[in-house]
Amino acid sequence: MHLAKSGCFAVSLAFLFAAPFAAVAQDLQPLEGDPLRDTRLESCAQTRGFALLRYSTTDGPVVHLSDLCLDEDEGRIVSAETRDGFTLVEKSRNGSAFEVLDSGNDKYSRLRVQLVPDEDTPGCSANGLHSLAYQIPSAKGLTVDGATALYATGYTIPATARKPMRPKTSVVLLSIRDFSQAELPRSLPQQHLPASADLYGTLDFSGDAATFSVIEGGGHTVGEAGGGLSLSVDGAGEVRASGDVTAKSQRLAGHQPHEWVSMRAEIPYLRGHVLGQSGIHLKSYGAVRGTLMDASGQEHAFRASAQLVACFKDPE
Repeated sequence: MHLAKSGCFAVSLAFLFAAPFAAVAQDLQPLEGDPLRDTRLESCAQTRGFALLRYSTTDGPVVHLSDLCLDEDEGRIVSAETRDGFTLVEKSRNGSAFEVLDSGNDKYSRLRVQLVPDEDTPGCSANGLHSLAYQIPSAKGLTVDGATALYATGYTIPATARKPMRPKTSVVLLSIRDFSQAELPRSLPQQHLPASADLYGTLDFSGDAATFSVIEGGGHTVGEAGGGLSLSVDGAGEVRASGDVTAKSQRLAGHQPHEWVSMRAEIPYLRGHVLGQSGIHLKSYGAVRGTLMDASGQEHAFRASAQLVACFKDPE
């Protein structure tokens, strides 16, 4: 995979002496002084992908990013969490699944990789694009201290484009998930943190740069919202972005004391791809860090994940 030119990274190389299709993984810490990890693969001659890794801990989710390479013939997935021994267990028009059969009694307890037709933006999927799920439902050998399980969600990368097929789209979703204080001083029980926060906006490209501008909240959790992101696309179709957003709860009155009423969020690092040879689709994941204001006026730091999804195809 082409590595985008960027600022300085703290880099530790993890040499995975694996099959030739994924010889070297680079475990990057893209934000100085921040625990976020982004694992890059130098190459992948099989099924290439990118995913958001959610590690379960007793204090809440811990989020990292990783390239993935699935060798379906050898039954091996190379990523931040490399595993061997996968067997094809499901295959139909609705996708395929691979499991390590001796890792559990059923599909819920086994190491499992599943590929299904992409469903993020119906009618906008690039040819060959699939959603990807990867689970390690036990703590054996996980790279995050204290993690009890891993559940990763992502997408395959059949082809990328240098730029989108058109410079503007107004149906863009920025979704914030995995609210957590697992890597921070805890001031709220996990169940008092938001489940999600969706924001809608527009995406305008000029050359290899773009601006995402928030217009409104998604209407389920968030009411008023603002801010935006600055994006860039390199020559291999990889997207990088950063920015700040604000949001207010759609609930206007009757809050419980620790219920959130507003948030300020920084998205310091987001990575993804312009997908399809014609640039029909954009998908990306990133890290969020911010502050929640609760109904009693107290502020609470949080960490979370971000997903930015855009479609550049006219609705059918």
